[in-house]
Amino acid sequence: MNIYLALAAGLAVLITLTHLILGGKEVARPLLDADLRGVPKYTSYYCWHIVTLELAGIAVMFALAAFYPTLSLLGWVAGAFSLTFVVFGIVMNAAMKRKFAHHPQWSFFVPLAALSVVGGI
Repeated sequence: MNIYLALAAGLAVLITLTHLILGGKEVARPLLDADLRGVPKYTSYYCWHIVTLELAGIAVMFALAAFYPTLSLLGWVAGAFSLTFVVFGIVMNAAMKRKFAHHPQWSFFVPLAALSVVGGI
């Protein structure tokens, strides 16, 4: 077992649950309650669910890579996704002149990216 990738898998599960519980309350519910036209509202809601599936998929990839060495490439893929989310979050916040404290989601992926690198060495 690769302990670093197992830790990444566990952390990814926590991130997924945070997204579902807090995100559902703070993002998805207000989005559905907002006075928006149907297409933008439900497209955004659909995207929120896609993110949920993506987060769960990252957790599964880390877990498979942790327990099955022949699937170690999945750890690198999950790490690459995580690093991409970090970079995108930083660039988006900077480009839109948003406070990082108001959109900290990118920071959840820093330890995942780091654990994937350490676990892959």
